[in-house]
Amino acid sequence: MLFLLFFLLSACCFIAFILGLIKPSIVIKWGKNRTRGKVSLYYGLGMIISFIIFVAVLPPVETDNISASSAINKEEAKKSDNTVKANNTDKQDEEKAAAEAKKKAEKEEKARAVKEEKAKKEAEKKAAEEAKAKAEAEKKAKKEAEEKAEAIRKANSKKASLIREISQGITGELIGNEAYDFIVDNPSLFPAATDKDIESAMSKVDSSITTRHLFKNITPYYTKMVQFTGTVISIEESVYDEQPYTYIHIFTDDMDSITAIYMGTTGDLLDDDVATITGIPTITYSFENVSGGSTNAILLSAAYVEKL
Repeated sequence: MLFLLFFLLSACCFIAFILGLIKPSIVIKWGKNRTRGKVSLYYGLGMIISFIIFVAVLPPVETDNISASSAINKEEAKKSDNTVKANNTDKQDEEKAAAEAKKKAEKEEKARAVKEEKAKKEAEKKAAEEAKAKAEAEKKAKKEAEEKAEAIRKANSKKASLIREISQGITGELIGNEAYDFIVDNPSLFPAATDKDIESAMSKVDSSITTRHLFKNITPYYTKMVQFTGTVISIEESVYDEQPYTYIHIFTDDMDSITAIYMGTTGDLLDDDVATITGIPTITYSFENVSGGSTNAILLSAAYVEKL
């Protein structure tokens, strides 16, 4: 601690020296000649001597501690450098791994996109093939249905043609085209042979249509089912082109003549019986009666004839 004492003494001398240069009487309290020279002698010399002694007694620096500290610092620096290098290596490894993962993800995404595109094209191709097959099947079914309908229509047309020819033979006139087409489109009603067909024919009857409407103008009623009841004046069964048919003439309570062509036989229905004829009106015509005059009549294509 001796070095500290001389350090303080040297410092006090330095302060006194500075103050004495400013005003010698502050630091020199003795003698009459209080000059700056004496201040320099006393305090300047004391400051120099004290500082020299301070330096002389100053303890030596512990080199071992410095070396150890330096070694520790070097070791810590080395460790820090290694840590930095390790961190840099880890960071590089992480960046490399992230880049590889990104590359792998992009590759997988690309493969997935290619797979999806392939699946989409295959699905579109399959859908197009199915649509084509469906369209062809529908076209084929439509063609077959049309051919079948045409075949049925031809078969039905034969029956309608027979009715037309028989009607022309009786009246000398052709039935209207609408009536002809109605017979073609409803072959099961001419004649209505089953209970279902009879019921269907009866459901189409328009009871508001009378002989007065038909004698006035038959054309609007070619496709309307009508029904008349009367006494059988004459009935004749015959065959035309291998098809049996019955010609019936009835006389209604209103004194109107109704004739009908029924494409079949009528069982035990005879002259003077009362019968109801259901059918469509086809022709209004006149024929010569027994008294030498003419009788106006309505010819029906009969769907059903019922004996009452």
